[in-house]
Amino acid sequence: MRFILILTLAIWISPLPVSAQNDQIEEFNAAYRAYTSAYDKGRFARAALHAETALEHAEKLLADDPGQVAIMTFLLGEVMYFAHKTEACMPVLELAIERYKAAFGARDVRVAQPMFVLANANERLAVTKNVKHAERLLEETLEIYQEAYGKKDPRLSEPLRRLAYNSLRQNNGRRADGFMRQAINLTESAGPEFAMEHNLNLLEHGRVAMSRRANKKAIKRFIQLRNILLAQDSQELPLLLTVEAQLIEAYERDGQSDKATEHVQNLARIDPRQETSEPVPLFRVIHDYPFSAAEKCREGYIVVEFTIDAEGKVKDANIIESKPKKIFDRAGLKAVNRYRYRPRIQNGVFVETPGQKVRLTWSFEGSSRKGWC
Repeated sequence: MRFILILTLAIWISPLPVSAQNDQIEEFNAAYRAYTSAYDKGRFARAALHAETALEHAEKLLADDPGQVAIMTFLLGEVMYFAHKTEACMPVLELAIERYKAAFGARDVRVAQPMFVLANANERLAVTKNVKHAERLLEETLEIYQEAYGKKDPRLSEPLRRLAYNSLRQNNGRRADGFMRQAINLTESAGPEFAMEHNLNLLEHGRVAMSRRANKKAIKRFIQLRNILLAQDSQELPLLLTVEAQLIEAYERDGQSDKATEHVQNLARIDPRQETSEPVPLFRVIHDYPFSAAEKCREGYIVVEFTIDAEGKVKDANIIESKPKKIFDRAGLKAVNRYRYRPRIQNGVFVETPGQKVRLTWSFEGSSRKGWC
């Protein structure tokens, strides 16, 4: 969706005709062409440099067309975000929002474009004040969409889904669930052009349910989405693989290991890999910190060796290294024994894979406890 948006915007600001009498126009054209070329190749850092040059020329050449300048400002901020220049892109996107509002009107739906990217940037920093700022941007975007399209239009689904994700970042699963229910209600009876949007809503609602430990509700949503995808003539394979992986995790969390195994096998059958492939991790449990070790500020690690059987389950797990001895062994084995894998395939057949190893670490690094341990 973002890529299509960029192509549309690129059409709006097609390079001006080259004029031998105006070096600045030539420089703008060259910078803009270099930007689009680098962007199309995924070289976002280089694209950002060319976009910055193009914007400098656009600000002079297009002073009488603030809309074009606003769009070029947004393109620079967006490509800086893609280049992971998160903090640097934020003032550029703030400026883009100001320019969009001045050029098109404060409540014009196009203002949502830089708002969405700025919300992403704030959420990426994962600082409370930034996540809150992202929430305010998304709420304003939702209001703009409601004014432009009405409160029952399925196009409101995207800002609602984004608000649900933001709520999860703030550990507010109940609010996230409410946003996703609204989004699903808007898209479930919409036309075929919103089919993918509805599928994404079902997936996200399942994830929200899992975050609230409502595993059975999550399973219901994932199964609903899986049935929709399997009924389609042209299946969305990446999304189907994602759903199968989510079902494996949801069933494991719900204690239904046999059901999880069914979807391990489903995933292996639909995953377009070679006839021979190595195991792929599908579900891993976060290992507990033993209370006695945490109380005494003990840190350490273990190395576990195990076999992955033909169903993708762990068996014959044993500790081959631990420091300190025995402190973390039980917690580590308990976690590893719940891991699930896509089993190794040899000549089209699932086979066991012995000799697998994993290292688990217990540390207070990055924890609030680190300061006084």
